[in-house]
Amino acid sequence: MLVESYKLSYALCLIRSFPYLEYLEIQVHEYGYDYEDEDDEDEPIPEPLELKHLSDVTFNHLKEVKLGCLTGTTSELLLIKFLLAESPVLERMLIDRQYLDHEQLDTRLQIFADISNFSRSSPKAEVVYIDLGGSLA
Repeated sequence: MLVESYKLSYALCLIRSFPYLEYLEIQVHEYGYDYEDEDDEDEPIPEPLELKHLSDVTFNHLKEVKLGCLTGTTSELLLIKFLLAESPVLERMLIDRQYLDHEQLDTRLQIFADISNFSRSSPKAEVVYIDLGGSLA
């Protein structure tokens, strides 16, 4: 799970190790895990602290990203923001909305709005929300 800030840092450092990636697939949460029972709150992550050490990273070959089981945590949104901002040839980011569909409509709309407002280094980059059945939103 990409909930705690150290896991976000670990994921970003791991991705950084592969600058020639063309396709990236990340499952941000485990399938089948019940997140409604989780007691830990999503604590705010100071964004400059998390992304400062990666300011020199650009993914010049990354064309497609697929994120599974997005729940809309701060760390997940920071990951999306970073990938959109640092991938100049990105064509498509597929986001599995399975867990988001269980959130209230206002929460989902806010997450979608946040993601749509993230700056993108690729003029062709589109964000597509999918579900496990493969239908597009």
